[in-house]
Amino acid sequence: MFLQRVVGVRNAKELLFTGNDRIPADEALRIGLVNKVVPAAELDEATLALANDIAKNEPFVVQATKRAANRVWGVAGFLEAMEANTEIDTIIETANLPQRDEFRRITQEQGLKAAIAWRDARFRGENG
Repeated sequence: MFLQRVVGVRNAKELLFTGNDRIPADEALRIGLVNKVVPAAELDEATLALANDIAKNEPFVVQATKRAANRVWGVAGFLEAMEANTEIDTIIETANLPQRDEFRRITQEQGLKAAIAWRDARFRGENG
């Protein structure tokens, strides 16, 4: 549940409570969910360019900086938050929710797009 640390508490709650897992690229960029948006055709090139920029730096310095950044998250309670999230996820995943069973059935039989369409229509009141 580190989403709130990335996009802020209000944006994280909106995404989590609505189940809106399809966010347009420009919105993902605006709220800080992604660092950069590139056309799909340029994704490999942009990824390699970023990797090359990082690779130009001294590996020890990159590793030490990464450790320091991760340590800050740990001190700030990130590790405890992840443990709590795992516990909450387990509770949610083991709860008896007929809607989840139906979503999984549709996914297996008709594919993920059909299951998402069923879920979205359900919450708009278009079907049961």
